[in-house]
Amino acid sequence: MVGKARAMSYEDIVEAQAKRDAKETVPVKGKRGPKRKSSAPVVAEAKRPRKSELEIAEEEIGVLELGNYCSILQF
Repeated sequence: MVGKARAMSYEDIVEAQAKRDAKETVPVKGKRGPKRKSSAPVVAEAKRPRKSELEIAEEEIGVLELGNYCSILQF
């Protein structure tokens, strides 16, 4: 907001703070809207082990034949 400045007295500042504090203390009713009905419970399937990032990177380098240009640093 360029060009919309206003000189405020101390009393104006205190009054504005009181109004702002009054707004903040208004109780919040809660979430809006009805609750959604949950669908059938999700059954967890057996977890399959994932490849580690290292194995994936090595595989990509091998597939793209970048072994002469790339390497993987291990710490």
